[in-house]
Amino acid sequence: LDRPDFEKDIALSKHVLHVHRFLENPKQASAPLPPAVVKKYIAAARCINPVVPKDLTTYIVEAYVAMRQRDAKAPTSGNYKGTNQ
Repeated sequence: LDRPDFEKDIALSKHVLHVHRFLENPKQASAPLPPAVVKKYIAAARCINPVVPKDLTTYIVEAYVAMRQRDAKAPTSGNYKGTNQ
């Protein structure tokens, strides 16, 4: 699940702003994966066909809606949990 994470969200927003400002990716701390490794990974991923069981679908929808309603009613709605931002 994509959960609010202050540090990760800061890093992501800085990255997006850098790309839009300079029209290039920031310098990487590590080397990118070789193309052969990426191709093997993609080939393996294409063999996987994940399925969400139908009876689980209802639970996911209900849990998501309940979570969103709870967050909307919270006094710190829109803020990161545990921060005063």
